[in-house]
Amino acid sequence: MALKVRKCDESYSVFERNEFRKFRKKHPEHADKVKKISDFKKYLRMVQLEAALEMQENSYGIIFPNTNAVMFINNCGKTKKRPIDFKETKLYGKVIYHLNTATDMNVMKIMYLNKSLPSTVQNTELYSFFANNFFKKMCSDFFSKNWKRCLQHNIR
Repeated sequence: MALKVRKCDESYSVFERNEFRKFRKKHPEHADKVKKISDFKKYLRMVQLEAALEMQENSYGIIFPNTNAVMFINNCGKTKKRPIDFKETKLYGKVIYHLNTATDMNVMKIMYLNKSLPSTVQNTELYSFFANNFFKKMCSDFFSKNWKRCLQHNIR
């Protein structure tokens, strides 16, 4: 008995649909402007673009309005392991490593903290940030040229 796999013409992100529903429920006054998921995604991209540009101007990051959430480009320091270049590895069929000579082996991470200062409160509200590929690429290009300017935050 052979199994047949059906291809689906359309795919969608469960995250985007859930976030869209939450947004419409929380902000019904914007229902006339944000009618479809495509409108919602357009506004998310616009916010991420502005956030990336602001993080490049301000190395200490940005604080989102009406929250204590902070986002910045973190210089995690030099890597202990050699980073694998997965695109080149797949292309050539053998393990290829990033040289990372432009950043002197320093690695970037986009940090999103749900509080601006360290706190002893354990059950704080959890926020999340899902960056799109354009946002990640923009931050990565900035980091490769300006890695010395980026904030270094030690993760405990």
